[in-house]
Amino acid sequence: MTPSTTAVTAQEFIDFSQELAEASRALIRSRFRRNIDIEMKPDNTPVTPTDLEVETLIRNMIADRYPDHGVIGEEHPASAATAECVWVIDLSTAPGHSSPGARSSAP
Repeated sequence: MTPSTTAVTAQEFIDFSQELAEASRALIRSRFRRNIDIEMKPDNTPVTPTDLEVETLIRNMIADRYPDHGVIGEEHPASAATAECVWVIDLSTAPGHSSPGARSSAP
């Protein structure tokens, strides 16, 4: 049974947010200090394959738990952005972000 938006408590959202963070952390750690390709998006900000994978992971977890919720993210198109409950995914990148050993595919 899928919990409806009205039946979900704030604590359930907090707990689920922690699950999202833990799953994301595990994925990011598995890619840490590996050679990665960094591409530059049209807005001149960097994106890595790991960024894309993490957002996909979070989106899939949300869809599995709360299929009636929307998701707006930075790396993929919005889904159900007008739903009653919408999650916003914004993977933070420190200013001047660089990854050791990363190769940039931007000119």
